[in-house]
Amino acid sequence: MSKKVRVLVALVACTLVVSSCGSDGGGSSTPTTPTPPATPTVTGVTVVGPGGTPTPGQTAQFTATAALSNGTTQAVTSQATWQSSNTGIATVTSSGLVTAVAAGQAEIRATYQNMTGTAGVSVASPPPPAQALTGVVREEGTTTVVGGATIVVKDTAFSATSDSSGRYSITGVASGNHTLRATASGFDLAERTVTVVGGSATADISMKRTSTGGGGSGGGGGGSGSGSTCAASSIPANATCIGNGTPPVTAVCSDGAYSCSQNRSGTCSTHGGVKCWVCPGVLCNGLTAPDPAAWLSMSVAPGRR
Repeated sequence: MSKKVRVLVALVACTLVVSSCGSDGGGSSTPTTPTPPATPTVTGVTVVGPGGTPTPGQTAQFTATAALSNGTTQAVTSQATWQSSNTGIATVTSSGLVTAVAAGQAEIRATYQNMTGTAGVSVASPPPPAQALTGVVREEGTTTVVGGATIVVKDTAFSATSDSSGRYSITGVASGNHTLRATASGFDLAERTVTVVGGSATADISMKRTSTGGGGSGGGGGGSGSGSTCAASSIPANATCIGNGTPPVTAVCSDGAYSCSQNRSGTCSTHGGVKCWVCPGVLCNGLTAPDPAAWLSMSVAPGRR
């Protein structure tokens, strides 16, 4: 290799070395700082209610969700500012809890970072008061009320008991014609018909006080052999006699209790007197027993003491 060529190679090598050293030393180069990602902004707010139609006094929870510019969402229920367009229809707390005030429509708004979302709420009218079959039970021919009377809607499971003012109330009775049957201690069974329209009707009931028959003994006919009778077949097999008497039952008292007395004197005297003498039986001598079917149509509470 000629001297000239060797000089040229040496110059090129030196240039490369100087360039490399300058780069590694870093004295003259500045590293680039990475640019941080932009903070996502709120692009919209969505308000959602639980659905359904509340009635005045009920509450419903609404929620707010913010949509962000990076495609994500964020729950902001407790961070949003809430407002109802009509506080006469509904009110809303800072946590999105809405209370129905009155029937009507209201718009529930949630604002977060200057973005507002809305949802409607419909408040329904409260249900109408329950309709009822009502009335007053009184003694026949007087203004005296009868408390403690049992009123039954015949052939249904509906019943009620009159209060101390003689009033009763039965709800849920279907529209149509019904027969009411009333029983009470010291009174004859009473029935009346009533027409119920839309679950509502008024029906006062008159009850006739049971006759005690032959005076203070309550004998229902005393020793004369007269008085009402009832069929022995109508007496329940498990009937319990007043005073722990020994069956068979010989008389039914006015309040529905059963007597096993072996004489008429004083029978049922503490139970409103005798309603009927049981026939055949030791106390119905001289009396004619009724048709059992007719007696079975009467109401006597089994097991009364």
